[in-house]
Amino acid sequence: MYDPGSDKAAEYRVQAEYIRTMARQISLNEPRNKLLGAARHLDLLADEEERKAWHAASQSASKSEA
Repeated sequence: MYDPGSDKAAEYRVQAEYIRTMARQISLNEPRNKLLGAARHLDLLADEEERKAWHAASQSASKSEA
């Protein structure tokens, strides 16, 4: 079953890792911390997308069992 929510979550995680890689290359604290904050935000967005996808899948499974 195609699940666009998990694709979105995966993209957020890829972007977060890319940002963390960039942050490791920056020696200035403030810009590095801002990048790391952005990466954490993307991780939270990915978590939320996964929760939505899980909820939608469980709702769909409940309806198909009825």
